[in-house]
Amino acid sequence: LATEHYMDRITSPDFLCAQWQQSSMEMDDEDELKADTVRDHLSEEGKAKEALLRRELRQIMQSVDLDSVTSRDIREALAQRIGCVDGHKDFIDREMLVILGQMDKPSRIFPYLLLGTEWNASNWEELNQNNVGYILNMTREVDNFFPMHFKYVKISVSDEASTNLLNNWNLTYSFIKEAKESGKVCLVHCKKGISRSSSTVIAYAMKEYGWSLEHALAYVKKRRNCITPNKGFMEQLQTFAGVLEASRHRHAPQFNGRGGTPTTTAGSRAHSASCIRSPRRVSSATDSVRFIIREFELRRRGAEDPVRHSFPLDVISKRSSIQQIS
Repeated sequence: LATEHYMDRITSPDFLCAQWQQSSMEMDDEDELKADTVRDHLSEEGKAKEALLRRELRQIMQSVDLDSVTSRDIREALAQRIGCVDGHKDFIDREMLVILGQMDKPSRIFPYLLLGTEWNASNWEELNQNNVGYILNMTREVDNFFPMHFKYVKISVSDEASTNLLNNWNLTYSFIKEAKESGKVCLVHCKKGISRSSSTVIAYAMKEYGWSLEHALAYVKKRRNCITPNKGFMEQLQTFAGVLEASRHRHAPQFNGRGGTPTTTAGSRAHSASCIRSPRRVSSATDSVRFIIREFELRRRGAEDPVRHSFPLDVISKRSSIQQIS
């Protein structure tokens, strides 16, 4: 309640509020144009002029064949509309690049879910036109642009094969589900809308609709053909598919130890241990889950402490971890 009290009384401009959530990335290229540069740091003086320039520039760029005109042609067309633009060349050149980025529309995966880029996340008009109320930011390097106007979840991860996305997919699923049930649209974005965000959307579709990885991947790619989850994310999606399959069968007699010949507690432990020692013998739902999890852990041991486990090896005695994903 105390937080809400102060949040309701904030009067600072959005760009100042957003600075509280900026990410300091040592590896960021200072010369790279990012959507973060869209933030307006001007005083009141000059804002009206730049707003006019921006509006007219967008209309011009949306009405011409961008493959057949130069930036000089666009500046001359702008001058014909609003008069002299001397002194604004740097702003116009930068704004042209911003508008080009924002002209790449987000992809509508479901009626309530958009998949896009940092440029889409920075486009205020587009966000409002698409009824966006929730924004899922799957990056370390891109900040939340409008924290006072949209509900955000920021997962600070990099686009590397070693990045652990899987552990975040319960949270991202719940966030997208909340947006769906609220009647608002959720924008899921990373930097380019290709790997981190697409993997997260695929994982959501698998869990929400009970789809296989192949079906979910094909469905999302049909609606955004540039997606390419990196190799590590594809392996995690395969693991996630196995865990989801196991969760759907967790009440089966085999999974709960109620099928077949009754055994003693010691016998059950011996059977479990033998399965772990022989992970490639797949003879039941329980064994298949153990096989998937063990293979995933073995692949990670080259890069991480071999003692750490993201999944329990004995699924029978710790099946609550599987149930959390259902």
